[in-house]
Amino acid sequence: MPLPDHIRLEIIKQGSETFQHKNGPFTSIDRQGAHAKGSQRSLTSSWFYSTVGDGKKYLRKWMIYSTSTNMLYCFCCRLFASTDDLSKPFVSGYQKWWKLNPNIAIHESSHQHVSNLGKWKTLSVGLKNNETIDKVNADTINGEAKKWRNILHRLLDITLFLAQQNLAFRGHREDPSSENRGNFIELVKMMAKYDPVLSEHWSKLQEAAGGSQRVPSYLSKGIQNEFLSILSNHVKQKIIDDIKRSKYYMESCLTVLQTRAIPTK
Repeated sequence: MPLPDHIRLEIIKQGSETFQHKNGPFTSIDRQGAHAKGSQRSLTSSWFYSTVGDGKKYLRKWMIYSTSTNMLYCFCCRLFASTDDLSKPFVSGYQKWWKLNPNIAIHESSHQHVSNLGKWKTLSVGLKNNETIDKVNADTINGEAKKWRNILHRLLDITLFLAQQNLAFRGHREDPSSENRGNFIELVKMMAKYDPVLSEHWSKLQEAAGGSQRVPSYLSKGIQNEFLSILSNHVKQKIIDDIKRSKYYMESCLTVLQTRAIPTK
């Protein structure tokens, strides 16, 4: 679904570099087609740069990569996508790495991309200069952003709890008629009885169920996987940082190097 205005503004404030992941890690996929040359392909960091006539390389700031979906997206086209645009490449996600040439160039020169790129840059500059909206609207949007941050913090805590306890997230049947929709959703339901933030969120989801109005839930399996990916990357980086800070780190490295330097008979 198209992004709500308050979420769009919050994402623009963070900048595309927050989501770019231009250094991966990139996951290989099987190349499709009966006449495919080579069984697997993966994205590489070089695609995030374009080379112009003078030989200089420029970062494609619009290009972002999701490590959880293993797909490439256009930051600005996803931000300003209408309902009709959601199924288009680089909006729904692009993964045919063997066809990046010429499809990246085609996308960059498309009218839709150029238009959305202009909207992104204009809005980004306006936000920095505080010229996009009046203060009343700004307060409303900031309030919405705070509400969603509070919701996401609670959902992340639930994710962390289930992961720490090595518990399953999903149920066998997760439709509203199921008596047990899995640990993740059932924990959200339980906390909604006592927590006003989740209570309001859950009530709106129940009111919107079956109706024409769609409300972002952030309870889907895709979001759960995204949370797990974020937490996993954070834990890995923390372990790496702790090892590097250890006073024995350099000593261990030197020992390994010295051991390798000893000639074998």
